[in-house]
Amino acid sequence: RAADRINITAYGGRGVPRVDPQDWVHDLPELANVAGVTTDDQRSPQGRADSGEALEDMIKVSKRLNELTADPGVDGVVVTHGTNTMAEVAYYMNLTVKTDKPIVFVGSQRPWSGISGDGPLNLYNAVRVAASPLARGKGVLQCMNQLINTARDVTKTSAYRVETFKGIDVGAIGYADPDRIVFYREPT
Repeated sequence: RAADRINITAYGGRGVPRVDPQDWVHDLPELANVAGVTTDDQRSPQGRADSGEALEDMIKVSKRLNELTADPGVDGVVVTHGTNTMAEVAYYMNLTVKTDKPIVFVGSQRPWSGISGDGPLNLYNAVRVAASPLARGKGVLQCMNQLINTARDVTKTSAYRVETFKGIDVGAIGYADPDRIVFYREPT
């Protein structure tokens, strides 16, 4: 959250309550029309000397994703993640999680509470992609701003623009269009 709705760049500081995963599901009742969503909070411990992710965090999440995708009751997984290191962490998961079930990384460039926030639509579309049988067998994906990219190819290009994530050299492999999930090419 941001301290006010106009603040769309400097958010999540001390004293500003975070939006927890169960809040996202509550705020987006439309998700129930797409899939049965269960939250599982794997955030990094707070209060570390450096606020970034450590390798041990990524190993823990990789192990958890392997457990979740081994469950026959799970058809796909959405991983919400901060955008600063999303591309790198998604690529690590692409290398270490062994499943053909969709794993879709998603984030937002603007706070959940900001005016014209991109988080709600990004999350909704990521769930749609993870629930789509068409996403199966494509490795870890990243879905933001209606673009579907492979974790192997995606990179962040701007700290301020909502269209920041791009599939460098190869472009997006598909789109989360309003009426359907569509893939135009397959990753190799």
